[in-house]
Amino acid sequence: AILGRYIFGNSVPEVVYTVTGVFPTWIIFFLMFFYAYAPSVWLYKKLQLSKMLLRMISGGYLGQRYGVTWSQHWHEEAAKSADPSSTPILLLDLRIPQNVTSWAVLRRVLHGPHFGPVLNLKLQLYCVISFSAYFCTGAALLVGTQLDLQNGSSEVTLDTKIGSVARISFLAMPLVAQVVWAYQINRYSAHHYQAITRALTSIASMAVALQEHEPAKAKQYHESAQLLQALSEEVQATDQASPMRVLFLRAEPALIGLLVSAISSVLILEIQGLQFAGM
Repeated sequence: AILGRYIFGNSVPEVVYTVTGVFPTWIIFFLMFFYAYAPSVWLYKKLQLSKMLLRMISGGYLGQRYGVTWSQHWHEEAAKSADPSSTPILLLDLRIPQNVTSWAVLRRVLHGPHFGPVLNLKLQLYCVISFSAYFCTGAALLVGTQLDLQNGSSEVTLDTKIGSVARISFLAMPLVAQVVWAYQINRYSAHHYQAITRALTSIASMAVALQEHEPAKAKQYHESAQLLQALSEEVQATDQASPMRVLFLRAEPALIGLLVSAISSVLILEIQGLQFAGM
């Protein structure tokens, strides 16, 4: 309307073509939206699981203020400080060998790519589809703009270019978010290792101190320390062998920089083409 044209076209064939193309266009847009944002939601939920695992052995923010905290029950102060609508934080007593084994099993199931491996692979394919659609959409309109400049026509109008820039910007945000969240999940492996190491040092010291006066408790602490030592090695090995990936590449700052550079280059070319489309 701003350009002095009818919304659905100036002739009957144009109106019929536009109206019949609305439905499949929205289906395609929904698929692009799903492929871009579904992996982002999945990775965000996996990040929350990694945070929960860390809080169970270090208390999360409580660990930052008071050091490593152990408790066999729900921590009352954590329940008071947390959001009333959220679940209180369960802090495990790592001096008990069974608690160490239980947490290790939970981590093997819930952390990183171990949770839902088949769905994780499927979402990697969705990410590749979204990334390909992003560049194909940008490339098609760039070619159209260049053809308009060569032929002196105006087939690619300003409203088409503005919609293209908005669409690819909308698709670019979840791609960057996926890499950031996947990288944070990988970083939580280091946080888990640090919490386990601190607990191992403390429990091993207590085992030595209680060796003469309470040998039974010292033996229990020594067993927990051995399990923590094996768990720390397992955390390091799994972080190297099976990290979180985006586009089938390890999520790390270099991938974030590469992705942002590629997306920015397409956006810049699209924005520069707006002035030619408006001529």
